Parts: sequence; C-alpha cells; structure tokens
Amino acid sequence: MEQEKEALQAYAVYPLHLEKVTNQLFRVEDGKQTYALKRTTLTDETLKNWELVYQYAYSHNLTAVLPVYLTREGKLYTKTGQSVYYLTPWIHENENRSDQQIIEQIYHTIGSLHGKTKQSHPVQTDQFKQQFRTYQTFCSETKDRLLEYVKVFERSRYMSPFELLVCTQYRDLELALNIADKRIEQFLEEDDEQFAWNDSLCHGNLSRFHTVNSYLINWEQSHQDNAVMDLVHFFQQEAAEYGPIADLLIELFPAYMKENELTLKEHYLLTMYLLNPTPYIAKVQAYSVKSSDYNMVDQIKHLQHEYRKINFGLAWSDYVEKEHESNFSMDDLES
Repeated sequence: MEQEKEALQAYAVYPLHLEKVTNQLFRVEDGKQTYALKRTTLTDETLKNWELVYQYAYSHNLTAVLPVYLTREGKLYTKTGQSVYYLTPWIHENENRSDQQIIEQIYHTIGSLHGKTKQSHPVQTDQFKQQFRTYQTFCSETKDRLLEYVKVFERSRYMSPFELLVCTQYRDLELALNIADKRIEQFLEEDDEQFAWNDSLCHGNLSRFHTVNSYLINWEQSHQDNAVMDLVHFFQQEAAEYGPIADLLIELFPAYMKENELTLKEHYLLTMYLLNPTPYIAKVQAYSVKSSDYNMVDQIKHLQHEYRKINFGLAWSDYVEKEHESNFSMDDLES
C-alpha cells in the first residue's frame, strides 16, 4: 500500500495503521484521528462535477455531504500514479438502528438535499412528448414480444424453471405495461407549450450502502437532474432484494415529502421509470437466444430481481393513485 501512503503525505497524515477495507477504501489511523482514504476512478471531466458538490455543499450548508479534508496545497484531492484519492473523516455507523429508522433517516437526508438545491426552469412540452411517445411505443411492442415468448415457452412439453417463471409472471408484466401506458398519458395530458422542470443536486448512485448515519458518501457520480432520478435508483436497489424493505419505502415516503414535495407530474414520472420493462425483457431475450453467460440458477435469480422491481412499481402506482391523485383532486375542488 505504498501508493496510499504516498497519497496521505499530501495531507500531512502519517499512518500508524493502514487497513484495506475494499479495493477503493482504506481505513487510516495516525494515533490522533481515524480517516477514510478513498481511491476513485474520477477522470478530469468527472472531477469537475465532483468538486462542484463540495463547493455547493459549502455555499448551501448541505450537512448531508460528508466533508473532505484539504491537502496541504488546499485541494480537495490528490493524484498519485494513475489514481485520484480524497480523504474524509471515518464515520462509525450506528448499527443498532432498525430498518424503519434507516429508511426515515435516508428520506430526511436526501429529501433535504433535493429540496435545498432545487431550481425550476421551463422546458418545451414538445421535446418531452416525442421522447415519451417513443417510450410508449416501446412498451406496447414489449408487451407483444413478451406474449410471443410466453406462447413459445408454453408449447414445450416440459418447461424449464426459467420459462415457467416467465409464464407465471406474465400477468403482472402485462399489467405493469398497461399502467405505464396510462401514466405516460397522464404525464403528457397537459396542452401547455411548456411546463416547469425541477433540477436538484443528485447523488447519482443512491443506496443504503452509500449512507452512513446522516451522511451521504461516494459522490463520484453526482450530477444535476430531477430528484426523481435519485429515488428511482434508490428504490430499485432496495426493491430487488427479498424482504420487508419495499413496504417500508412506500409507508415511510411522507418523511421525504416533508423535505421535498414532488408534483403530481413527478409522481407519474417516477412511476414510469419504476415500471420500465427493459431489463426484464432483455433477460428473457438473452435466455431465448442462449446468449446469457450465466447458469440457470443465476438467470432465475436475476430475472426475479427485475420482477421484484416491477412489482414494486405496481405497488408504487397504487400508492400514488390512493395518496396523491386523490389529494390533488381535492385541492382542485377546494380552489
């Protein structure tokens, strides 16, 4: 770990103990403090976005962004060999928190970040309409393709476990594609030439693994986008695994809304992304043409992960219809 020791010299940190936690993360102790040294794959271009996060965090008092130490030259990072390193405090995670407490903290943290950095600007409706009409056509074609796969599989006298799973899940996939079509129509139903689009600072790779207590770490993929994009990544990461987390994500979402309230159009956008059939149909196609590099067991696991994501999208659509469409309708009546 000579390269890591060289990187630490830029911070005048001389380690008594240097532990490799992962290929990119090192735990450093110098007898006074404990640090986290991160080796990144940031390029000259992505470094600019990464640096902007910390400038933004300082100017907007974004406490969710874990601070980084400055080098002796006053820089946020140091280059050693072909790698870029940066140094942060080592945060000891509270391991006694329940799943509910973890999700609530993440919602508070990311919601506050999205809310504080939100900026609205007008966009032309025609630009969005073309993109989503194309996506709508894709969903319709996907439904037809999936039905053809099911017909082929059902003609087999003895279906494989993968084929049986696809046939079993077809009803939910068809429903998801129909609802996606409905949400696209709702998203595009306004006749205005332009509408307000919200951009926020997005983490870009949001998951429970990139949150430590009230901090968000690993900002290498940060960018400006609608907050929905962070939520899509977070939900899909969590919903892919079997367990009670998916229900908590929906039940506790008001904690996020208190910090950054989404518009109804953004709820529709979020639902459309959650019902995206592309990864699912790609795995069915790879199986059908025997191009997958995975064995049968792994193919089934990967398909099941994609199915859980879509199933979560269906549950989310029900939540939006129950909690938010009715609320917006009541607001219209009262006004």
